[in-house]
Amino acid sequence: MTMVFDKCPLTGEPAEIISKDNSIIRYRISVADKNFNIELCEKCLNHRSALVNNQNHIVLGLLLNNKLPELTGGLVHIGPDDAIGNFDLLEKLKQATYPKYPKEKLDYLFAELYKLQKYDGQTIEIDPEILQPSNWKKWYFKSDKEFFLYFDTLVKKNLLTVFPPEWSGDSSKFELTFEGLTYYIQTFEEGFNSKTCFVAMAFQNETRPIRDAIKKALKKTGFEAVIVDEQNIESDRTINDEILAGIKKSKFCVADFTYQKRGVYFESGFGLGLGKPVIYCCERKDFENAHFDIKPLQHIIYDTPEELEKKLTSKIEAWIL
Repeated sequence: MTMVFDKCPLTGEPAEIISKDNSIIRYRISVADKNFNIELCEKCLNHRSALVNNQNHIVLGLLLNNKLPELTGGLVHIGPDDAIGNFDLLEKLKQATYPKYPKEKLDYLFAELYKLQKYDGQTIEIDPEILQPSNWKKWYFKSDKEFFLYFDTLVKKNLLTVFPPEWSGDSSKFELTFEGLTYYIQTFEEGFNSKTCFVAMAFQNETRPIRDAIKKALKKTGFEAVIVDEQNIESDRTINDEILAGIKKSKFCVADFTYQKRGVYFESGFGLGLGKPVIYCCERKDFENAHFDIKPLQHIIYDTPEELEKKLTSKIEAWIL
């Protein structure tokens, strides 16, 4: 029996059915003045739909931010990718970059509000556009209530000032405070908007081709590699200082575990603790030696430096940019 629905099972948005062909349903959703056509595999969705339902707002946010082009480019599967271009939506969600934790959500919203000003100190009118669902949906919030919770938190932390003090809908205005501007610089310009990537790996002659492959992938995607043995370390700093500073100022980390060096484990863990995206890599012949703590994490497994460069480039384009 063909499944019938009036809401997109993947995003929760109202859906207009275009056609039904065997187990394939084609439909359209309209959000933020944009139309998206989706082909859905009914069998896969019936088996594992609950795993997607809890992430409807994430799927929608990624779609609105152009981070999930595959959703409208082929048949959607809730299962393994296949040879004809169908993709595993659950795996894409695991790989995607979006604000997951309360502080990340707060910082993400603050960064989006910061972008609305043309100069520091500008008063931004809170017009109906900002309050429209299309905005808070693009910012990965489940509801307007969640959006206002985080907005009010920014006010309480004195990062924003609202005029008048009591929220009054589309007649309100806000400004970023001096504390807010300082917070933005400290939080985002050292990492969030950075064009550097910290590379953690074994430093030995055998890994020179691996290093070159990583640097080529980063250059192709517009990032500069931060590799500690290539840095000019100031006399009053230790190598450990330089490592921690390099991770803090980078947008993300690439950790290559070939030869299983302890430093790579520490540096990748430190980056993860700071909320940095970490891309894990390992040469296939050495992956069996990886510690059990990291084996379950998704790795780029490669046989040659050329394969690493290609896979890492694609991963950065899909996960970081």
